[in-house]
Amino acid sequence: MSNHVNEILLESYFDYAKVNYNMSDDMATDYANMRFENEGEALSEGQIRSLMGAPTIEESETCMCGLKLDKCPDSYGHMTHGV
Repeated sequence: MSNHVNEILLESYFDYAKVNYNMSDDMATDYANMRFENEGEALSEGQIRSLMGAPTIEESETCMCGLKLDKCPDSYGHMTHGV
C-alpha cells in the first residue's frame, strides 16, 4: 500500500481508539500501531495486556517468590502481603 493509505489507516485506528475506548493519545497511538501491524485484525490477548499495562499470562501465574502459584505453599501471603 502507499504511504498515504497507510497514514489514513493509522489515523482511522487512532480515531477509533479515542472515540470508542476513550484512550489517551499515547495509548491510542499504540493501539493504532498494533492494529496496523495485525493488518486490521483484532488484537491478540498479549497485545491487549501490553496496551493496558497488565501482566502477561505467565507473569500472572507466577508467585512473587518465583514459583508457580499452584506450587507455592505460601502464595497467598506472598501475593497479598509480600511476606
